[in-house]
Order: sequence, then structure tokens, then C-alpha cells
Amino acid sequence: MYVTKYKGLDDFCSAFFHVEESPEAHVSNTCLCRQPCTRKIVWCFLVARHGNNCVMKRMYRNTINQGRTVHAECHFCNDLGVHRMIQRYKDLHLTLYLTYQPCHFSGGHRSPNCKSCTMRLLQFKAKMQVHIDIKVAYIYRAHWINMQQYEIQAHNARNGMRLLLWHGVPMTAFTLHDWQFIAREFQVKLPSAPLLSVRFSMDRFIDTYIRNICDDTMHNSSALHLHRIHRSMSRSKIQQIPAFGMSFPVL
Repeated sequence: MYVTKYKGLDDFCSAFFHVEESPEAHVSNTCLCRQPCTRKIVWCFLVARHGNNCVMKRMYRNTINQGRTVHAECHFCNDLGVHRMIQRYKDLHLTLYLTYQPCHFSGGHRSPNCKSCTMRLLQFKAKMQVHIDIKVAYIYRAHWINMQQYEIQAHNARNGMRLLLWHGVPMTAFTLHDWQFIAREFQVKLPSAPLLSVRFSMDRFIDTYIRNICDDTMHNSSALHLHRIHRSMSRSKIQQIPAFGMSFPVL
């Protein structure tokens, strides 16, 4: 299921631009909406390119189905239109613009939940044999420090980022070009310099954080190390995925 109607500052801010106060990044809350964003909906904007040509653009959002949340990335992975597009074109390049990096047993408050969009995307990538790169507007929990209540979730979130990088899914922060592109999609103009400077400060923090995660991943880039990452997670069932040659928790 994808979204056909999205435009205006409220959607643009809620989906991507909004900056939450972050002591780690030394930025203050910045919002473009008439009423402050709640940031309870995660967005995923797909841009599919074949060579220099854009062949598909689709927007997805989290939804609630019979009391259960279906994440935006899962809507993307389940989209049969995307499947047909991949089968039609060889060497298709998919870019996902995300509100947050994909979750990896990193949600929940009292204890980690059982969702991993990281695993879902890696399974999709292996099955469809397609190139995917990710651009993130905000880091979810991975960068939290001195938050004992969410220590496990933050640890899992970092592992999820490492897994994506290890399996050839690049992650980057938004650039000015990305913001200009996304603003056009929402039919809005970018805000004035003071607001943009806060957003750019967050983007620089995200860029540095991802680079550090990437360096750490490459430094510890053995299958044994990643296997230990999985074994360290408190999951009881294991499923072998031949395409990866590694063991992964069942979703």
C-alpha cells in the first residue's frame, strides 16, 4: 500500500524535515508545522532509477492493521508494483528516503519489540537481486547514550545499521540536493536560513555517526563477528537464509 496524496509543509516536516531536540547532536527542536509534529508516522519514499532515468516514485507510511503496526519499509517490500518493475529492468537502482534508519528489534519501551525492517530489507534485496541505498533524515535510538532504559534497543539499532552496511546497503544523511528534491515532491519551498542551519547541523551529525558506524563495521568485518552480534540478541528461534550464508532471527 502506497500513499497517493502528500504535499504541504505539514507532511514535509512530519515525514523528513522535523528536528527533534538532541543533546548528542547539540541541536534544538525545529518544526515547520502550525502545530508541533508528533513524529509517530514513519515515511519511506522510493525512487527507482534505471541508468539516468527515474522509472518509479512511490511514498509509503506506517499503517495500523487490526491493532498491529505495519512499517513503511514492509509496505515497500510487499508492493507487487515494485516487484514487477525490478523484473522489467535490469540493473535497477533503488533509493529509499526514510524518516529513520530501518528498525532492528529497536522499538518498544519496556522491552525490545520483535520487528526488524533491517532483516526484511536484506531478505528483499537478496531475493530480488537489486541495489538499494538508504538516506536517513534522523537516527532512531542508535546514538542514544546514558539511557539505561533503552540500552538494549540502542544496541540493537546500532547492530541493524552495521548489518545493512555489511550487506552492501549504503546509508547516508540527506544533502542539500536531497532536501531540494524532496521539497519539490511535497510542493513546498525550503525554509529560511536559520531553520535550515539547524537541519544541516543534524545532517552533519548523522553523516559523522554513519561514517563511524561504517568504519567500525569494516574494522570488525568477519562473519564470525556478525554471527556473534546475532547470537547476542535475546532471540529464541533461528532461521538459515542460504543467500546470506548466515543465521538470522525469525521475523
